[in-house]
Amino acid sequence: MKYYYEFSQESEAGKRMLDFHNACIMAEQKAEEWAKKMGAKGFFDNPHYFAGGVTALIFDKKPSKRVWKEAGKVNGETIYVLNCPADRKNMSRQEQKNAVLDDEREKLPTATVEYLYQILNADLFADVKEGQPKPKIKRLTQSTPVFFLYADHWYLGIDYPIHDDDFIAIDEKAYNYRKSQLLEMIKNES
Repeated sequence: MKYYYEFSQESEAGKRMLDFHNACIMAEQKAEEWAKKMGAKGFFDNPHYFAGGVTALIFDKKPSKRVWKEAGKVNGETIYVLNCPADRKNMSRQEQKNAVLDDEREKLPTATVEYLYQILNADLFADVKEGQPKPKIKRLTQSTPVFFLYADHWYLGIDYPIHDDDFIAIDEKAYNYRKSQLLEMIKNES
């Protein structure tokens, strides 16, 4: 991270961040619920999203090949995706059922990194020199901002500057100090 900020939970930016945070929690809960509904013990979320979305499922026992197919391994666990043909014409009855489940999976709520940058008013083009073409937003948002709430303030580590009066620039040491205080508080609560 190149930039660190602190901003009040009560500020406009703080309210936007809380909305985003709540959307992330809801998206993760919906993904977990869908995975459980499918009989999975866990899921591999979609790396294109900050939160939510399901790419593949993890099962305790090998699931039915009629419904699921192996998609590889992640951290030593076999992951499975729905057994749906890419071309959805002339599908068997089972493939049609699988396609309905796949459509359900695709409609799960997500929260994107691009949206997070947007609500933060991050200056994604701050490092682009005058006269250079602006890169695509997707490439610029490959890194994920890190944020947390502590003592009525949000703390944010991000690779791009923010030009908004709600944000107070802090140094990395102050950011890490607040993060350590939060972790200590969590440790003491458990």
